[in-house]
Amino acid sequence: MEKVLLIGMNDMQIREINTICSQMHIGVICVNETQKSFTVKELLNLPFYKEGIAQMPLLKRSQDRMSLTKESLLLMSDFTEKHMDRLLLEVRRKNLMITYKAVGTKSNQEWTVNRLLAHMAFEKAQYEKLPKN
Repeated sequence: MEKVLLIGMNDMQIREINTICSQMHIGVICVNETQKSFTVKELLNLPFYKEGIAQMPLLKRSQDRMSLTKESLLLMSDFTEKHMDRLLLEVRRKNLMITYKAVGTKSNQEWTVNRLLAHMAFEKAQYEKLPKN
């Protein structure tokens, strides 16, 4: 089943992505502060979705989602290319500012949220160093 991990998102972003994903029958898993040491694989196995209907974990306070990081990440897992393109188009249409967008791979399945964010920041820095044509 197609799933997305939402990391470091605010409530508005979560609601918007939740709406998009529900219409596409994509499961949504929101990562909170207490889960930042989990691996991607562990997070993708959390029961926050059911039969393609997006579900969000209950948090004691909405600030928990914000305190994870100032950076945000949308990680897509088990997506077809067509669905990935459609989701990214809808995110762009809604003007949702998300720092990083990534795909779950065999390599990053064992990474923690912190390692994943650090790797994304490293890749972004390397990309920005490339000469502009």
